[in-house]
Amino acid sequence: MDTTNIKIKLIKEIDSLDNKNVKELYGIVMNFINGKVESENWDNLTEIQKAGIELGINQLDQNKGLDHDMVMEELKKKYGI
Repeated sequence: MDTTNIKIKLIKEIDSLDNKNVKELYGIVMNFINGKVESENWDNLTEIQKAGIELGINQLDQNKGLDHDMVMEELKKKYGI
């Protein structure tokens, strides 16, 4: 399949997604596109910052994290937002 057909297929697939999945896909694509920039940013972090991020990732891997929607709902309830 040539790149033109790939682009057309991607656009059709994206067009069929619901809003939540479009936003998620956008984040994934932007992370992919900006991958080099993010790795350069990692190198500029302090060891304490890196350790904090790694701790958070490990907690998420162990299912100790909270869903974003759940956190936002709790904040809205607590602060009447």
